[in-house]
Amino acid sequence: MNNQESSNVNKKIQINSAVELANLIKENVYVVIKISASWCGPCKNEKFLNNYNKLKNNYISINSIKFIEFDVDLHLDIIKDKKYYDIEISSVPTFIVTKNGHFTRKFEGCNHLQQINEYLYNNINE
Repeated sequence: MNNQESSNVNKKIQINSAVELANLIKENVYVVIKISASWCGPCKNEKFLNNYNKLKNNYISINSIKFIEFDVDLHLDIIKDKKYYDIEISSVPTFIVTKNGHFTRKFEGCNHLQQINEYLYNNINE
């Protein structure tokens, strides 16, 4: 991986409103949304974060896939705004995968990175 790719992996897309999230979802074939919380122990687990970064690295060169992250407490307004999407969070981390503007999969907990990887791998080749 070259330096440019490495810096892109660590660059986070900032989402500050429900409309920004809706636009990002509409503009990209796939969006993987990671919703976490600062108080969540599993969300801060080093092994989990390393594996999550590896997942993002797998798709760094595919422009149709975007990874975004936000803290549920800092952006509760995005969760509560049902005008664009109905996001239901019962635990963190939660991952939501969108395809062509629609929610397709939801994964709750840290143990689903392999399933997310398999879903993306199987679907991007359609």
